[in-house]
Amino acid sequence: MRASAVTVLVLAVAQLGQAAETKFADIFSNPAGFNHKRVTITGLADIGGDAFWVWRDAKAWRHADDEGAIFVAYDIPAKATVSPYDYANARFVRVTGTIDTSIHGHLGMDPFSLVLEHVEVLPGPRQREFLPILGYFQNDTRDKLHIKITDGEGYTVSDIPAGNHSVFAIKKGAVALTTPCGRIVAQSRLLPPSRFYDSQKKIYYFRISGSGITSVMPQDAKRWKLSSTGDRD
Repeated sequence: MRASAVTVLVLAVAQLGQAAETKFADIFSNPAGFNHKRVTITGLADIGGDAFWVWRDAKAWRHADDEGAIFVAYDIPAKATVSPYDYANARFVRVTGTIDTSIHGHLGMDPFSLVLEHVEVLPGPRQREFLPILGYFQNDTRDKLHIKITDGEGYTVSDIPAGNHSVFAIKKGAVALTTPCGRIVAQSRLLPPSRFYDSQKKIYYFRISGSGITSVMPQDAKRWKLSSTGDRD
C-alpha cells in the first residue's frame, strides 16, 4: 500500500509538471481571458539578442504570420553578451509561462507576451533554414572603423574597435568602411564566392586591413577569437 501511494504521488507530480499545451489561436482570440494564467506552448524558438519569440510552426515563421508568434519576456542576466537561450534558437521548444496583456512584445505592438518560466528543447535537429547568414568582420587596422552594410531591405551601421571584430547578418549587397573622420578604408560587394562560405555555421569571414577588405577561408579564421556561435552548432 505504501509503495502504491508513492507511485500515485510521483505520477501526480509528473502530470502537474507537464501542463496541457495551449493553442496559439486560443490565446490570440481571447488574450484577456488568458491574462495572468499559466500556459504551455510548443513551437519554433526565434532568438536573437534580447528578443525571444516562439513561432507556431515553420510555415508561420516563413510567412511572418501576425498571429503565428508569441513574444517571450524574460530577464537577461547582468553583463550577459548573448541570450542564455541561444542554444534553443531555431529548435522546436516547449515553453511554459504566464500570459501578461500589459507587456506588448518587443516593440510594444503585440496584444500580450508570455512571461517565461521554463524552456524545454524538444528532440530533433535545428531548423537551419531560419538561421541568417552571418558576416564576421575582423578589424586589423589601428583605427576604430565605421561599417555600413547595405542590401535590398535597407542598411545596418555600427562601429568596429581596432583589433576586434563585429558580426552582422548579411545578404547580397555591399559593405563600406570608413574611419571616424570619414576617410574610406574599403568598399566591397556581398556575398563572396561560395568557397569562402562556412556552410556548417552559415558564416562568411572578412579581414579589414590598410589595403582594404578581403574574404577569409573558414579554416583560416579558426584561430580568431570569435563571438559565440552556440545558436548554429
